[in-house]
Parts: sequence; structure tokens; C-alpha cells
Amino acid sequence: MAVWFCFLRLLQLPQEIIFRAKKYTGEEAAQLGLVNGVVDDPLEKAIEVAEEIAQNAPLGLRGAKEVMNASADGTFEDGLELSRVLRPKLTVTEDHEEALAAFAEKRKPVFKGA
Repeated sequence: MAVWFCFLRLLQLPQEIIFRAKKYTGEEAAQLGLVNGVVDDPLEKAIEVAEEIAQNAPLGLRGAKEVMNASADGTFEDGLELSRVLRPKLTVTEDHEEALAAFAEKRKPVFKGA
């Protein structure tokens, strides 16, 4: 029952936004979940987020993006299937070994994209 309600709410929000044709403030957009947040300096925040993302495993990020795109362009099942296919390939990379070693040694990993 709760899942159905959430699904209906997801459909209602775009309808409300379109039908009302209202201009929303940044704070209102954040409250509705349309944006992640409101910042004073968007460029500074974008660089901060980009630097944070860049510290993650490049192959893992690429795989995650492929899965999300497959789910968005196709079906949720398409994304799950691609995830099932990619996971074994990503666990035999140098970056995966580096992630395991860094975790065991309690240090930040240094990824190479290999």
C-alpha cells in the first residue's frame, strides 16, 4: 500500500508542477526534491562535487552510469540485467584489487581506471 502511494505521489508531483505553471524558488524546488540543494556559488559547488566524484573508481562510475542510462532508456529490468553482466567484469580489475587493499589497510584508494 505504501509503495503504491509513493508511486502515485511521483506521478502527482509533475502534474502539479505542470498544471500550476508556478515559478518556484530554489528553496521550494529543494523541498519538492526537484533539486539537490540551493547554493550561493554554483560553480564552486559543481567543482566540489566533481572533485568528490573524481576520487571514486572510474570503471565503477562508468558501469553505474551505464546501468542508470539503461534503466532510464529501457526498463528497470534492463538496468538489472546490465548490472548482472557488468559486476563480474568489474571485480577482476586492478581498481577492485586496489579498493580491497585500501580498505584492509584503512587508507584511501588510488584508482587508475584499470
